[in-house]
Amino acid sequence: MITLTEREIQHNLRAVAHAIAQQELEGLEVPQPTVDDLRRAARGEIDTEEVIRNICRRFNHVATGPRGRLLPGLGKRKTAGHAASFR
Repeated sequence: MITLTEREIQHNLRAVAHAIAQQELEGLEVPQPTVDDLRRAARGEIDTEEVIRNICRRFNHVATGPRGRLLPGLGKRKTAGHAASFR
């Protein structure tokens, strides 16, 4: 768990909300478990690496490389499931 200030948490939660809204504007739907993971990461409860691992477990059709990283250009679908980076 990462210790964040309330200001950092609010900043991160806004970033998550904006990322989700952007995906919706693109016509994509972010699965609720991914939204939940992103919010947990925004609060410092998990890191973005765990978010990515969780997405890969949920979307077994997504190709991954070493350390569970998404491989570019593989496993593309009409579902948004990528993780944002937080400070």
